[in-house]
Amino acid sequence: MIRTSKHLKKVSQYQPPSRKRSRKVKLDLNENMLGCSPKVLDALKNIDWENISCYPEYDLLIEKTAAHYHVKPEQILFTNGGDDAIRCAIDTYIMESDRVLLPVPTFSMFEIQLKIRGARIRYLPYQPDFSFPFDTYHRSLCKGITMGIIVNPGSPTGKSIKQDQLLSIVEKANTHNIVILLDETYHHFSGKTNMELIKSYSNLIIMQTFSKAFGLAGMRLGFIASQEQNILQMQKVNLPYTVNSLAVIAGLAAIEDYDHINKVISQVNNEREFLYRELTKLGLRPHMTETNFILVDCGNYCNDIFQQLAERGILVRNISSNLRMEHILRISIGTRKEHEILIAALKEIIPSLK
Repeated sequence: MIRTSKHLKKVSQYQPPSRKRSRKVKLDLNENMLGCSPKVLDALKNIDWENISCYPEYDLLIEKTAAHYHVKPEQILFTNGGDDAIRCAIDTYIMESDRVLLPVPTFSMFEIQLKIRGARIRYLPYQPDFSFPFDTYHRSLCKGITMGIIVNPGSPTGKSIKQDQLLSIVEKANTHNIVILLDETYHHFSGKTNMELIKSYSNLIIMQTFSKAFGLAGMRLGFIASQEQNILQMQKVNLPYTVNSLAVIAGLAAIEDYDHINKVISQVNNEREFLYRELTKLGLRPHMTETNFILVDCGNYCNDIFQQLAERGILVRNISSNLRMEHILRISIGTRKEHEILIAALKEIIPSLK
């Protein structure tokens, strides 16, 4: 066998939770089941041969994104989805044996990328009520720590860190020259971004994605925002032309149609409330979130409910093996029709298990 990096022995490959998802009820990957803006589809219908045969250009998308968030174009770096933004930031700032703070449970790509680099991870468990472990995190910010990671709102916890707590962390980290990598994948649904903080804190790196509220998960489009000197360093590890031309076209059309984004956010909020009420009526214990998914405590029937839903072509995410997530299924917010199919199935499944 060809020799590999020694750190890969400690790395588990990322496994998508579901395959062969076509024609199924897709409530497992937190996608935007309302779809992207119609303007995105119109823009893609009007591509020409140059969009396929020539290398992509990013200036206009960077300018429009920077203008939307009231930052400078030099403070934006586009990546091949949010996963690539994680890789890019960690490649830039983490070396072997560097110590990193990682609240858990969280998105697995952080741990995967850190282990590939041989980092030493300090895992900080979320509180039993899924709130951010502020006291432990804040105390851990000291000399010898290279990076702290925060996902806000949390995934899969679904809760946001308090604003004064986040500011206190960024400020203390700045005094110790610690990088704070802030993942705002779900910020549209919480109604809060911290983009303005990059103007004041040189240690803050924010990553966002077009996969969720914008509905462009299949296009793979994300970006990093930070001060100019940080972007210049991350450009060194960012692959050339990492974002393809069609993703650029889709991103431009999407960011110019915020009426659609507001419609998506409103419908997600309404459907999340509907799903919470209906799941409660069934005797399950849902947990409200600030994201486009909901957590449901299914008790000892968690695995059985998950399996029987899958047999009916209804895909949800079983996260019960994660810390703090015992008996929990994560259900993405979809359409009313999809939710009615889900509830009808649960009305059949739950009585059969008792």
